[in-house]
Amino acid sequence: MDEIDLSELEDQFDEIDTTGDIVVSELDDLTLIRTFHAQKDLLLKLQEVLHPRTQAGRDAHSLYAACKIELDSRITKGKF
Repeated sequence: MDEIDLSELEDQFDEIDTTGDIVVSELDDLTLIRTFHAQKDLLLKLQEVLHPRTQAGRDAHSLYAACKIELDSRITKGKF
């Protein structure tokens, strides 16, 4: 099987501003749960739970999904 050269792809990511990014895997359990619920509440308030239309809705949806994945991972691994 041929190896894939990812150097071009990596260069594209160098231009992305990651200031203010939240790494959910580094959050403690309580902060993770609070962040998850805060994003859910924001999505409900914006009425963008199923179809985010604004940048705030898309950001909240992304963070909500990341928190859900991390919560599921911790529960599955018995770390919660």
